[in-house]
Amino acid sequence: MSTQGPNPNVASSGPAGSLRQPSATPPGAAPPSPPPAIPVADAAQGRPLARPVVGSRRSLIVPFALSVSVMALLIAFGSAVFAWRAIDQAEDAKEIALAGRGDEPQLERRAPTNPTDLTESTDSSAGNLGGPTASGQPPRLDERTVYNIKYEDQTLTLKATETESMELDLDEPRANVRDEADIRLEVEYGTAQRYLELVEDVQGSEGAGPGSTPYDCAEKIRTAPLGSSRVPVKQGVVICVMTSFSAAQKRGDPQRMVRLEVTGVGADQAVTVKVSAWDIPR
Repeated sequence: MSTQGPNPNVASSGPAGSLRQPSATPPGAAPPSPPPAIPVADAAQGRPLARPVVGSRRSLIVPFALSVSVMALLIAFGSAVFAWRAIDQAEDAKEIALAGRGDEPQLERRAPTNPTDLTESTDSSAGNLGGPTASGQPPRLDERTVYNIKYEDQTLTLKATETESMELDLDEPRANVRDEADIRLEVEYGTAQRYLELVEDVQGSEGAGPGSTPYDCAEKIRTAPLGSSRVPVKQGVVICVMTSFSAAQKRGDPQRMVRLEVTGVGADQAVTVKVSAWDIPR
């Protein structure tokens, strides 16, 4: 039986009697470094424990994003404050400019020259409700109408005959006129009875008192117009007369309210009257 040397692939028993594992390291090569130790907790689950990341990027990104957001909010707030101040300063400048223009002369407003452009006035400051319009209608009169005195207690003497009357212009006043008469004195043939009669387009009423106001006369004419009736002449008779609106318009003169009182009747057919007149607002 031949003698063989030791088999390199068979582990020999060491001093403790254990078998020696075959070496996988080639001859002359450095021995491999031992594998890292696996923690017990992860080794039990079969995966290695992740290494802690020192100086993680998330720890840097989050504070930076917060800083940028805060800066953006501050910039937006500053812009809003600046815009508000700019608007406020613009309003102040506008008020100053408007206040400075208060002393400038205002352009005169001219009335329309075309009569069709005229509109009915509703200004009651002068007591005139619905003044004259392009249609040629006279103003409405009421308790708020303000009358301006034309003349007061003017005394005139009228004389007439059975064949010839005498007219009276109440706008001046003036007796013995033809073209601009408002009232006439007539004598009835055969009786010598004298009458006062209104001319065309003149309105009036009798039954007023010596102290009747223009408003009283306007109400008398409205409620008890005289029309074409004649008023017998006798002392103490009071007649309210509103002159012709169309005639006043043609003259460019105000229409007038007149109070006429008969103060005397003579045997020679002379009649004395006392008259007062007021301008009717246009």
